[in-house]
Amino acid sequence: TPKPLLPVAGAPFLEVLVEELGRQGFDDVLLLAGHLAPQIESYVAGSPAARRRGVRLRLSVEPRPAGTGGAVRVAADLLDDAFVLMNGDSWLDMNLRGLAARADRTPPATMTFSNRSCSGQAHSRNSRTASGSPTK
Repeated sequence: TPKPLLPVAGAPFLEVLVEELGRQGFDDVLLLAGHLAPQIESYVAGSPAARRRGVRLRLSVEPRPAGTGGAVRVAADLLDDAFVLMNGDSWLDMNLRGLAARADRTPPATMTFSNRSCSGQAHSRNSRTASGSPTK
């Protein structure tokens, strides 16, 4: 089972993320998959949260494992000029719409937030880097 489909409170974790994205007003979610993609594809076809929240779920499948950057490159033609990229197995309790709006006010910047856990302590890092379109 892919990590995003492991159950949390009786539902696949990805369902929790789609519910939250829909609650925050996102209506188009592109999932990037590689390993075990057919299971993600089945989820996309039947997500109750997507139907309930009016979220359009799409899927891009890597032909071979290439990491997050490679998955984004494969999906480049499906992405808008501005997009939020997040892992399907991580929860960020934050206003993603607000983060996206802030990034829109500071072009051409990409904002990155990461949580790291080291010895049980959480650390956060903010960085700003020059942005550009993924290489196609």
